[in-house]
Amino acid sequence: MSASVRSIADRARLRWVRSNVRPVVQILYWLLAIAVAGTMAVSLVLMAQGYRVAAVTSGSMSPAYDVGDAVIIESVAAEDVHVGDAIVFTNRDSAALTIHRVVDVLFVEGKMSFRTKGDANNSTDPDLVKPEGVQSRAVYGIPFLGWVLAALSAKIAVGILTLVLLVTIYREVLVIVRIRRRRAVRTLAP
Repeated sequence: MSASVRSIADRARLRWVRSNVRPVVQILYWLLAIAVAGTMAVSLVLMAQGYRVAAVTSGSMSPAYDVGDAVIIESVAAEDVHVGDAIVFTNRDSAALTIHRVVDVLFVEGKMSFRTKGDANNSTDPDLVKPEGVQSRAVYGIPFLGWVLAALSAKIAVGILTLVLLVTIYREVLVIVRIRRRRAVRTLAP
């Protein structure tokens, strides 16, 4: 096969790729960008109104909140917590946050404490939650959004954002190259 025939075939293949694959890549790119921007926008609006968003990482609160759900939480004073509220609290032994439901409000030696239980658990939590351990109260759950939040807060977020940035830069470079080629052709034309 001669070089000219091979280059014609290569050009035809390149035209096919540009006309068929590029639109699919662009659609996927924009869907990813919209999903990331939408999630960030929702989080910022909620934070501006005093709410936060947390991802559910265990099944202890199923079916109310499943793994991968996002939970909208609001700050709450311990005095405003009632039986039936799902609260976010720190565990005694670690800084990890837990979301469980209050099943009883106790006063031990005149001090308030909360007995909690995950909805899917058979028994109550072994330790009582002190008022200073209460961080917030769960207000609403959004199915599957927790997966997106977990991805954005993990190392994979850096990769996704880097990919989006690189694709954007690549597209802009292509536009600049096309403009320069057109200018070069115009200046060479008699």
